[in-house]
Amino acid sequence: IERVLARAEENNILVVGEPGTGRKTVVKGFADFVYQGKVLPPLRHKRVLELDLGAVMAGASGASEMEGRLRMVLNEAVRAGNIILVVDDFHNFIGTQSGLGKIDISGVVMPYLSSKNIQIIGLVTYEGLHKNIEANSSLLKFFERVEIQEPDEKNSLLILENIAPRLEARIGVLTTYQSLKEIVGKASQYFSDVPMPERAIDLLDESMVYLATKTNEKLLLPKHVDLILSEKTEIPIGEISKSEKEKLTKLEDVLHQRVIDQEEAVKDIASAMRRARLGIGEKKKPIGSFLFLGPTGVGKTETAKALAEAYFGQEEKMVRLDMSEYQNIVDIKRLIGTTTGEPGYLVTQIRENPFSLLLLDEIEKAHINILNLFLQVLDEGWLTDAWGRKVNFR
Repeated sequence: IERVLARAEENNILVVGEPGTGRKTVVKGFADFVYQGKVLPPLRHKRVLELDLGAVMAGASGASEMEGRLRMVLNEAVRAGNIILVVDDFHNFIGTQSGLGKIDISGVVMPYLSSKNIQIIGLVTYEGLHKNIEANSSLLKFFERVEIQEPDEKNSLLILENIAPRLEARIGVLTTYQSLKEIVGKASQYFSDVPMPERAIDLLDESMVYLATKTNEKLLLPKHVDLILSEKTEIPIGEISKSEKEKLTKLEDVLHQRVIDQEEAVKDIASAMRRARLGIGEKKKPIGSFLFLGPTGVGKTETAKALAEAYFGQEEKMVRLDMSEYQNIVDIKRLIGTTTGEPGYLVTQIRENPFSLLLLDEIEKAHINILNLFLQVLDEGWLTDAWGRKVNFR
């Protein structure tokens, strides 16, 4: 960011990343360096200010008034001669959308982007970049793209270490290093729809608030984190309770209440589920993947229903797809959605019910390329929807 802004030309920036990856934190860190004078000489006299476009547009009677207000702000910044404007969700104000409170500011902003007296940092998502900004090549040429990637677990842990003292002071409880490690590891495993470090920070905050308000304890331990996770996800996490231990031990008997015979199959299923709950085996795959073979009427679907009831608590914890309805490749959009906004049934159900059983009934009737979609699910435990978002099947 510093290097691009110090250039003589094309010195505007698009900071690209998903919400929660720390785009704004990075820009605030850069603003701190500017304020302290710890930047390259061309930037030491600069001021980094956030422009709240929503506030600028609020109450305007029409597009012409909104554009007039924006020009007034930009002209003032140009006269100052040392302003770097930061615009959050920049992509929301670029494009052809119309309607109440909406405006395409690209025509207003473009004449200012080539000026040496003003610079702009726009915070955008990948979706916003591809959908709104890349479609306007005239605007895009004035910007350099800087990507903010989701931090790995090691760096997320460092971020939590920096944030924990502030949360401790605000909430009035202390945390342990083991709890921070537990939060980072479990947040990565169970909250894939929100990027790091936001999902880890949210879990830390919520766990500390729980400790302060629901218990008399003052030290956050991994068991408290596991309890919060279990409540949020409805997934049994952490130490095995007495009732759950009994259920796992007698899983074969529970399954046999609905499934007659099939001794070998039931034993294999129960063993796999016990291994998964004890954390033994591959953690980057679904907790169990089974291919039930046999003619109609021998109990394949009934076994799946029995497993959903026995392990996941109720038969309704089963997402069932009749794969005979997916015999054409175009049917794939019904599973993963479309870029025009149509939600995919499969990805929506798994996002809403991450602790469940997925039954692919009559799988041999589906189109071969649709079957290939599940290779990544079985091997890596996730797939990507039509918008490029990962959906966790682990």
